[in-house]
Amino acid sequence: VFCGSEKYPYLGYIDAVASHNLGQPMNASTYPDMTIYKFAGLGQEGAANVLPVVLDHVMHPLIQDNHFATE
Repeated sequence: VFCGSEKYPYLGYIDAVASHNLGQPMNASTYPDMTIYKFAGLGQEGAANVLPVVLDHVMHPLIQDNHFATE
């Protein structure tokens, strides 16, 4: 998810958008059966800016073979 999406094909873009709107990058915790994405301090305007980017990254991630080596 953090490696980009079809609409936003830039490594680190999701963190840049989150940092700009939240003052901190987005974080995630992965469990055997789920992944939780964490946001703090999102107001209405921040949510309007961040959520479309996050949803695109989750629904349309760019997945390349070399990404599996880092995960």
